[in-house]
Amino acid sequence: MKPVGRFTPSHATSQATSPANSTSPHYPEIKSEFLSKSQQQALLSGNAKEIKQANNAALAEAIQHSLNEKPVHQKTSLPKRKITSAEWSAHAKNNLQLRKWFDANNYLIKPNSGKENNCLLISLLQHVTGDYESQHTKRAQHYKSILQNVSKGTINSFDPLYSDSDWTTFMINKINQDYDTDFSVDFYSADGDGKPAVLRVGEGKNSVIIFDQGGHFEAVITKKISP
Repeated sequence: MKPVGRFTPSHATSQATSPANSTSPHYPEIKSEFLSKSQQQALLSGNAKEIKQANNAALAEAIQHSLNEKPVHQKTSLPKRKITSAEWSAHAKNNLQLRKWFDANNYLIKPNSGKENNCLLISLLQHVTGDYESQHTKRAQHYKSILQNVSKGTINSFDPLYSDSDWTTFMINKINQDYDTDFSVDFYSADGDGKPAVLRVGEGKNSVIIFDQGGHFEAVITKKISP
């Protein structure tokens, strides 16, 4: 098994804060409730390519729903964290600043699809396997099924996880056990000034970074430096 890389920040960071969701600084007039999950994640990321792809996917889905005339509604039992459009907008702006901070400090954010709200599980699996190009779809679904069983219905198949949830700590420990690794996670979220606020979860000796965007998670690694 490829060992999990260790990251120790050498830059000043603020103390861990509870993350909040937001909306795009480029489109402040857009209300979050009118956007698909993928569009919300893309806008939070500040990545123009991801925004375009999410918009195209949302349009295709809307057309298909209009043809079927039977929109599908997923039921979940885990309470969702609600925020205002103003809070969503402010947090998206801060996320964009933190994204620039990562780039300026030699870190690379690895995007994922966030399929079935499994972006946190996908990020964990990318780190533990060292394969950042795969979406690890089946393994992510496998671990979500475990959470469904252990939580006795508290978590359903389309429910998200959060960095400060006990279920996230449980899952980090479970993946460590299954892959014979020893890692903890430094969740980086943007503070009010767009600077990194770090929340460490887990007791592992090797730490990895996940970008907590307040609604979407992405793995972060160091950039390869050419000799």
